[in-house]
Amino acid sequence: MLKPFFINTNLCYGPEDCQTSAQFFDNVAGNTGNSYIGYSIIKILYGKLIKVPEIKNIFSYDFKNQDALIHEINTKYSHVIFCLQDQLRNSQSYGIRPNWKKITEFISRIDKPLLVISLGTNSFKGEGQDYYKNFDPELVRFLHVISEKVYSLGVRGLSSERVLHKLGIKNAAPVGCPAFFEMGINRKPIQKKLPVPTAILSPSDGGRSVLQDEQTLFRCLYWPAENFSIPKSLRLPNLLSLPFQKGFASIELWKKFVSNFDYNYSSRMHGGILSLNCGIPAVMTNDDLRSHEMCSLFKIPYVPGGGDPIELYKQADFGPMNNAYPTLYKNFMSFSTENGFDQTAISALHKEAESLPEVQPFELPINDKIASEVERALKSYKFYVPTKILFKLLLKKLTGKRH
Repeated sequence: MLKPFFINTNLCYGPEDCQTSAQFFDNVAGNTGNSYIGYSIIKILYGKLIKVPEIKNIFSYDFKNQDALIHEINTKYSHVIFCLQDQLRNSQSYGIRPNWKKITEFISRIDKPLLVISLGTNSFKGEGQDYYKNFDPELVRFLHVISEKVYSLGVRGLSSERVLHKLGIKNAAPVGCPAFFEMGINRKPIQKKLPVPTAILSPSDGGRSVLQDEQTLFRCLYWPAENFSIPKSLRLPNLLSLPFQKGFASIELWKKFVSNFDYNYSSRMHGGILSLNCGIPAVMTNDDLRSHEMCSLFKIPYVPGGGDPIELYKQADFGPMNNAYPTLYKNFMSFSTENGFDQTAISALHKEAESLPEVQPFELPINDKIASEVERALKSYKFYVPTKILFKLLLKKLTGKRH
């Protein structure tokens, strides 16, 4: 019977995982989009979100107790599921500096089958096509070690497959990210229900948006016990947008919030995928290789750099994505099967999970002092007086009912 251990779920199960902003961002590895990967693979395997045996974030794991943990994994569990992100890059996000040598040694000592999912590449303008030649040698060694421990290496798209091939790794499977398949084979096709959307989720033009990795803005809105003051360096547009921002530790609450909108004009890959899984049309705009390869594989409407949100909504064609989904889902499940998780095994995990408690949604603690903090920060701007009327309007939104 399958009994997997998970690495890099990047999940917060309750308030105990979010007592400080530092703890929260460590658990999600800097970006709540990472949580959606862990959430999705658990939901695919168990049918719902349950607490699983895990290392939440391997990149901050101290390895002090690794001997005992490795022994536990090798004696109690059948498989290890390793969630990754766009680690095929020259510098990691959010200042994270993975100790690839220790991570590789840790993985090498595990004698259970490994399932690697959502490994992707990323590069930016100016890096050139040979950017992979500058990868950390220890990262390359890590990649070779995990490739040798799997039947096939789950990667996000064809760009990742090509990079790994150039590094001498030939068993990459471009099946995408499990987040895209969270809703299973019966995900509803995306349709534009309105000719022109009225409720738009967008960070532009003062619209409502969901925070994912904006740590300063997160701290402004949540964790009142930290007595955090808004820094003077925060740009005025960000300051004025605070009443329209919302952040989540719970994927279910994130999905509930997004479902109130007609359209997501998104620079966030996993935020956009989450919207699509809620039946909300989304157009992706982030101009990097990570977004390009995932949108290409999934056939998601993609306009690098963006444009007019309404015009892009009108132009977006979700037909290719809807048509491609069944085959893409089948490919992902075939990949899971060849790596030890066939439908029979998954059905058994679903059955087992029926008797286990589902993780309940929870809100992050609202900073009740945020209104006075915004006012104090606004006073630091020379043109504070002309903004008084605007501020009063925003303050009503900020202190009123948040949805």
